[in-house]
Amino acid sequence: MTTETTQLFGASATLHGLGGALSVLLQARRMHVRGTSGDVSARFFAVYVGGFAVWLLYGLGIGDVPVIVVHAVGLVCGTITLTVALRLRHPAAVAATTRSAGGDQAQRRPGQPPAREPEYRARPVRDRVRRGDRALAARSVAEEICV
Repeated sequence: MTTETTQLFGASATLHGLGGALSVLLQARRMHVRGTSGDVSARFFAVYVGGFAVWLLYGLGIGDVPVIVVHAVGLVCGTITLTVALRLRHPAAVAATTRSAGGDQAQRRPGQPPAREPEYRARPVRDRVRRGDRALAARSVAEEICV
């Protein structure tokens, strides 16, 4: 392989690495806009950030500038995303407690839709029997007759 080809692959790998490192900011933005981080794994981002830290230390040890740059950017972006995820976890717990006390409107962010309470939908008796829950089906029939 020629020197020019190696340098071209090196530059391409560096640009691709920077794109991957910056891509986690899209997840941070999405969590921030939605106001919740419940659908992402904070553990994943912790491992992700740890991996970038190890690779950054390795790059510093061997003195390879592209490895240092890519993993420094990845460490910063991953840390930002992890911070957003962890900060949005705490207000969700606070909002859940205040919602039960009737304070949902005060905890809601501007532009965020109000939280919907889970709806209870009674399944037809035949569905309960199909699932094998005959005792529950019998109680449901008794309740429907008595009401």
